[in-house]
Amino acid sequence: MTKRTVALERVPQWIVPTLWLLGLIVISVQARADIEGLVIHGFASVYYTDTTQQNAPTGNTGFKLDNLDLYIAPSLTDRIRALMEDVVEFDDWTKPGSDNGQPAVDIERLQIGYLFSDDLTVWMGRFHTPYGYWNTAYHHGAQLQPTVMRPQFLGFEDHGGILPAHTNGIWATGRRDIGPGRFTYDAYLGNGSRILDGVIDMQNAGNADSHTAFGARLGYEFLGGALDSLWVGAHGFSEQIDNFISGVRTAQTDVKVIGAFGHWTPGDWELMSEYYRFDNKAHGTGGPSHESSAFYVEADYIFFGLITPLARFEQDTLSQDDGYFQYLLGGKSYKRSLVGVRYDLTPQTAIKIDANHTDMKRDGGQSYNEAHVQVAIRF
Repeated sequence: MTKRTVALERVPQWIVPTLWLLGLIVISVQARADIEGLVIHGFASVYYTDTTQQNAPTGNTGFKLDNLDLYIAPSLTDRIRALMEDVVEFDDWTKPGSDNGQPAVDIERLQIGYLFSDDLTVWMGRFHTPYGYWNTAYHHGAQLQPTVMRPQFLGFEDHGGILPAHTNGIWATGRRDIGPGRFTYDAYLGNGSRILDGVIDMQNAGNADSHTAFGARLGYEFLGGALDSLWVGAHGFSEQIDNFISGVRTAQTDVKVIGAFGHWTPGDWELMSEYYRFDNKAHGTGGPSHESSAFYVEADYIFFGLITPLARFEQDTLSQDDGYFQYLLGGKSYKRSLVGVRYDLTPQTAIKIDANHTDMKRDGGQSYNEAHVQVAIRF
């Protein structure tokens, strides 16, 4: 009896039929994809970080895997649409030494919609919350966004973000040509978020707290003329967000946000900015409201269609008397100046280098420097 035979005898009997079943599923999916045009698309990226930050929540200097993002967007009929997106990501915003670097699969989007016309599409499920520009334009698409990292305050819920980047609910969106451009709108209603041990939870499995989130984004995009491609607008949302520590509710906060955004690509320039103003107060009390703000401005310029130097400044000023920010892992004030360059090796592959100086001393944090090198692809 050979070593190979002995090894085969030790294989559990369920392995072979399971492998056959998986093979048949793959063949079936491929066949249906060939017939129905169902194609899997995605994004992937890897990067290197050099940081002087002590006990950085995203880890110390070294190489890192970013996200593997896979999505399909079948058109079931001329009217019925669907979008399903899964992300394999790494838990790198926990306390150092706990569960850093553990891979997890996240259902990023799961939405089914009906197209009434260009004026109106209605989606239901989990979607990217429509505020500002960055959250719906780039999101997990690292190859699409100009920099390696998002503005910190626009980070994902489990990566230090201070806004619910996702909503589980219903979303109406559309556009209409008016004058020299088009009017755009988004309106949504969904489960209210909550904070669980420092992280925003958008309650995918159900609305345990029975709170409702609602918001809207209104914009106008200029088409032609001196302001061609300029998209400007306003956004806002409101919800009650409760904080829980080890399952015990410690605070209830009425969160109200209003702001504005703009994105413009005149010639080889790309200019963008977003502003958020918070007016939060403890729920059910006559106490004072707490004002906070966050914004970024960024400018990029493309040389020869390939090389893009860029600069960004971002800042948030967050009240630590606010029952919302005082419990969030990323709820501290900071300032960040960033410069970088992007090189498009191919239309699907980008190499990005950027460096930033971050000052978090206002709320007792550190002042530190970081540099990133990233290779990002889409397929």
